[in-house]
Amino acid sequence: MNPLYEPLPDYVIANGKKVRIVTDFREYIKLMDLLKDEEVGEAEKKQLLACWFLDDPGPDFEGCLQALTDFVINYKETKVSEEEDNNEEDTKHNQVISYNQDAPYIISGFLECYGIDLTEIPYMHWWKFQMLIDGMNEDCELKKRMGYRSIDLNQIKDKEERERIRKIQKQIAKIKEIPFERKWYSCPHCGAHLLIYDNTAQSNNVFLKCKKCGNEVEIKIKN
Repeated sequence: MNPLYEPLPDYVIANGKKVRIVTDFREYIKLMDLLKDEEVGEAEKKQLLACWFLDDPGPDFEGCLQALTDFVINYKETKVSEEEDNNEEDTKHNQVISYNQDAPYIISGFLECYGIDLTEIPYMHWWKFQMLIDGMNEDCELKKRMGYRSIDLNQIKDKEERERIRKIQKQIAKIKEIPFERKWYSCPHCGAHLLIYDNTAQSNNVFLKCKKCGNEVEIKIKN
């Protein structure tokens, strides 16, 4: 499609039928956060996914999710299909930007390049949001970060330049999100459950008396 004379899409094809959807850019950043959230169960995600549809999309969760996924990436795929030679560049797009970690630079980039305050505007279509990120000048901080992340160090022959880029990439590397986990701490004597802890917890020199076997247990947790 050509956005210069065709309206940006406000629907997807889900389970074989045309279904209207919300299109504001914030909603798709929320969607990506939801799908990555380990604390939200599969059943709850299926219920919440309905919030992105304005019409009934049908009961098939995978079909609904695929429809929204296609909408999220379809702007890039459309551009690739028209230009046909940017597959590698477009594949890198989602690898070099984090909508959470880079949020301050996205906001400042829109202000710097377009005079748009993303925290105040009531609406912007997801595809337009992507187009404007692509069109930002290379001197703004967001595009610099994206540019440095996309560099293949193996292609840099100069040792000093390669080390300089490596240090920058380390400083601005996308943070790998650690899944949140909760576990039972069990009594080493009888196996009874003593307490629940998560993978951010640390404990030493803390003692509990097991209600089942009566033994005193030191709670040692290292993450």
